[in-house]
Amino acid sequence: QAKSRAGAAKRVEADLHVLAEDAFGKVATAVKGELNVAANEYALLGRMNAVAGEKYAEMGKVVAGLGVFMNSLRQKDEALAPYLKQLNDIDMQVAELEGVVAALDRHTGALEGRFRKLTIPPDASLWE
Repeated sequence: QAKSRAGAAKRVEADLHVLAEDAFGKVATAVKGELNVAANEYALLGRMNAVAGEKYAEMGKVVAGLGVFMNSLRQKDEALAPYLKQLNDIDMQVAELEGVVAALDRHTGALEGRFRKLTIPPDASLWE
């Protein structure tokens, strides 16, 4: 019986050894899988970061170009400012002249009325 117990214990121990190696192999495979997932996620994040960096670089170039364009527009606006002021001044002068023309037109109408009264003989209405 002692021999059979010793043999059974050795078989159990051998079975446990086989099962332990199998379990450790499966745990190692699972850990490798988890590490591969993490490595793939980090690789993806790295690529995404590179793409974002490229986009930000492109945006920086666009913003720099817009800054140059804005400065160009500002210079043109400053160059046109005196002409715009002249146009506003002319517009105001035209408005004043229109007022003077309207007053002269009224005065001319009044003078024409007086002239007609003076040039039509008083008894001309009898002939009509």
